[in-house]
Amino acid sequence: MVCHSFYEPKDKTQTSKKEKLSLDDLNTNEQEVFTALKQWRNDFALNSGWSAFRICHNTHLMEIAKIKPETMEELEKVKGFGEVRTKKYGEDILAVLNVF
Repeated sequence: MVCHSFYEPKDKTQTSKKEKLSLDDLNTNEQEVFTALKQWRNDFALNSGWSAFRICHNTHLMEIAKIKPETMEELEKVKGFGEVRTKKYGEDILAVLNVF
């Protein structure tokens, strides 16, 4: 009797997940945008009594700095965002982006 395994170990040389952005992936202008977004997020967190990661992660802010959405609809499509975060923070984020 042959026993077949339903489990196939993953090939560790291949990654199916997209690599996360890092600061090294951002150009000088994008890093400035990221810094401004991070400052907004940290101020918002402080004023609301929340931790900053509850608002959004640095990777989300880096993605926004890279893409630079101009509308709420574009912001909603950023990885890690969506309808709820966009409604809560979208106007503030777009205001920060408009400075650049």
